[in-house]
Amino acid sequence: MNLKQSQQTDSLHGELETSLQESKKPSRRFGWKVLAICLTLAIVIGSTAFAIANELNRSDVKAVYRDITKKKFSNDKTAEVLQ
Repeated sequence: MNLKQSQQTDSLHGELETSLQESKKPSRRFGWKVLAICLTLAIVIGSTAFAIANELNRSDVKAVYRDITKKKFSNDKTAEVLQ
């Protein structure tokens, strides 16, 4: 290869490298990761708020269920649930 061909090759490589750098798009993986993190955070916060607002524990739920299925309606929590 002579000097002129070498310079042309270097010039073409430089142009190709520049055009490749300009055509690169930002990765969408970053956007999906941010979306996944935000969605997970929203679910955790929402479920925590629901758990705090929920005043019935497991034994209360069982008692209300028994009260309704046996049609006694003697439990105070049953009236709260039905309202």
